[in-house]
Amino acid sequence: MRQAYNAGREGQIQALKASRPYALYKHGDSETPRIIHLKWNNLVLPVDDPWWDTHSPGNGWGCKCKKYSLSERELKRRGLTVGTAPDNGSYTWTNKKTGEEFELPLGIDPGFDYTPKNTTELTSQVKKQIADKPPLAKRIEDYQATRIVPSAYSSAKNVTALKLDPLLAQLDSEVLEGLNDFLIAKQTKTVFVNQTQMSAGSKANAAIRSEVGEYLGVDEFYARMQYSIRGAKNCGGFTSVGYEHIVVKVKSAQNLAKVDMQALKDSAALTVQRSANNKGEYPYNWHGETIKRDHTISHEANSLDKHQAHSLVSTWLHELGHQVHYYAGAPELLKNALPVTYYGAVNKYEQFAEAFTAWALARKELKKWQPELVSWIDQLVKDAAKSQDKRR
Repeated sequence: MRQAYNAGREGQIQALKASRPYALYKHGDSETPRIIHLKWNNLVLPVDDPWWDTHSPGNGWGCKCKKYSLSERELKRRGLTVGTAPDNGSYTWTNKKTGEEFELPLGIDPGFDYTPKNTTELTSQVKKQIADKPPLAKRIEDYQATRIVPSAYSSAKNVTALKLDPLLAQLDSEVLEGLNDFLIAKQTKTVFVNQTQMSAGSKANAAIRSEVGEYLGVDEFYARMQYSIRGAKNCGGFTSVGYEHIVVKVKSAQNLAKVDMQALKDSAALTVQRSANNKGEYPYNWHGETIKRDHTISHEANSLDKHQAHSLVSTWLHELGHQVHYYAGAPELLKNALPVTYYGAVNKYEQFAEAFTAWALARKELKKWQPELVSWIDQLVKDAAKSQDKRR
């Protein structure tokens, strides 16, 4: 149905190209966005640019991206400029039924590398797509590979991987690319549990051991050790070098769908800015110098909503930062780098996790203050994605 709509739209675009010579790529509102499609958002090219021959939406199963035509006047009114066709590389796809190999642009699903210009062409193409469609198990595997957050176990109905994904999709492209590479490589799992479930020895803790064990792929006895902690009241989340998952504490009233990601990014940027100007709430001695820092990035995010759902995102990033750090060999923070927060001065692990959270949520602000630190984290994330060893 989407392709039928797109075919009609393409006919209109071609008919009006004399007065509307430009085409605009707009990313759709998919709950599980494709990273490359996000990069193409607001790209403007001439209607007749060859790039559109293979990249006119839709560009895959479930893709909701759209293509619009623009006049010269509309282009100026929107503040857009004509760009150049991006080259994101290609991949080889093999039709398992025929053995044929096809070279396709990255970001384009097999069978979608064409522009539907009329109903006859569309009907022919759809019949071919259905015939070539992989089995359900393979489609699920491919679908999961397009997710930012691979998966999550959650005891709160409104805190899920599907609700976290579109929030992370709003991060800066450099951050998103790094996160995506790491999570595709490591498939880090997430366990969202409430305080009583996290509390070691409680009945609520014991009640979910079978479910969590099944999710983590371990037996029930070992599962309890993987999401339990003493002093859960004072813990927002945790992980370990021996885990391939992170644990984040949730409340039943929290709802990720209500998180304003821009507000969270602004809050993190303000925390970084206050640290850069030495105007944080907590003063302490750092190598003979008194510096002032706010407690944590998550602590500052708590004020954004009464249920503190915003801080769930920053806490998730903080704990993921530990896993990145372990895979990167757990080095000391870059020489002469300053702690981003008060909690970040506890040890090298928390120093990196807080710096990583700032890098993810406020990369531009952190780069103004400590550009070498940002470049260092950029490289460390890449190294972690490729590493097979972990170290504490």
